Amino acid sequence: MALSMLGLRVRVFDSDERALSAGELSALLKTFDALVDAPLAPCAVSAGIAAVNAKFIFEGEADPGAAIPDALSPPSRTLRLSAGESGEASWQPLCALVGFDPPIHAFPEGAPRAWRLFRDDRPQTQSASDDARWVVPMDDTPWTLVPGNERPSLPRADRVEGPIGERLAHATMTVPSSLLLGRVETFPGNLAAFAREGLLFGEDGARLVLDRVSIGDRSYRSGALASARPFHHGRFEAEIRAARGSGLVTGFFLHREAPRQEIDIELTGDEPHSMLVNVYFNPGDEGSALGFGYRGSPCRVDLGFDVASDFHLYAIEWRPGCITWSVDGRVVHERVGWDPTPIPHLPMRLHANLWAPRSKRLAGPLDESLLPSSATFRNISIWA
Repeated sequence: MALSMLGLRVRVFDSDERALSAGELSALLKTFDALVDAPLAPCAVSAGIAAVNAKFIFEGEADPGAAIPDALSPPSRTLRLSAGESGEASWQPLCALVGFDPPIHAFPEGAPRAWRLFRDDRPQTQSASDDARWVVPMDDTPWTLVPGNERPSLPRADRVEGPIGERLAHATMTVPSSLLLGRVETFPGNLAAFAREGLLFGEDGARLVLDRVSIGDRSYRSGALASARPFHHGRFEAEIRAARGSGLVTGFFLHREAPRQEIDIELTGDEPHSMLVNVYFNPGDEGSALGFGYRGSPCRVDLGFDVASDFHLYAIEWRPGCITWSVDGRVVHERVGWDPTPIPHLPMRLHANLWAPRSKRLAGPLDESLLPSSATFRNISIWA
């Protein structure tokens, strides 16, 4: 986690992989900046030592009595981390080795190893699918993967996913609920402001209504919901009838700040027979607010029905090492570690909203002739 917070693309290994050859090591280092606990064949060790720009870090608690090979002994190339050090005492030697300034955030504890953070769990061979395609143009901001380097990891179309664990919460959303509360806010990319008046309850569920009503510097008013507390892994599902109209996005997603992490379902009005899925990951422990991270590439999944015509059951299942999206009980998309981001590992709140993006590339130009337009949510459940 510390290496990732310094801006390096990190891959972590377990103890059961076969040893990497020199060629395999070279190929991995074209994608990743740092390898942790990599099993190396003797030829790969020699190749690593021969690479003059390579740095080597040893964890003191791993084998405190082990001698560092003479070829790695210069301090400019080698660091042995001392067990028990934290904070500035850990940042300073690590940053000195890689030539970076220490960040302002505390040295991280990181996630449990069992959560497989920073593992590369993508299948070795991936085939294209008719059900999903990358959305173009891609996000080309820093820390975004280059188009063509990754492919979606899609399960078989007949796979069915069921709830895991026990149901922690359920709300019909026909009346106000303590599970999800109305939001009064907005964000820079939204043409609308969320207000209480944009959230209505009725026998169909909670209606989020976007209309041409000015609030402050926003020309439109809409509604939004968010869970009263964050949740950590589980299954999050809702019956949704999306808003109709170009330029509108019906969102059902998990989100947090400091650091920002997110798992998305977005139903866009310009393509009502599909949904967008995406993941955002920023490194650090709770409270770290770094200005960079790993941005996912949105993937559009064709559903075969009009999302604005009727209710359908949408679900996000978030587990250590894997995220699964399903619709009406059928798995439609999966992502694992580095496909194309690490899996979020910190608690997030569940959100539902209806908004109008400033960018026309996400959902098309806003069609004001269809306003007011509404998205309806009902039977929201959380399993863990």
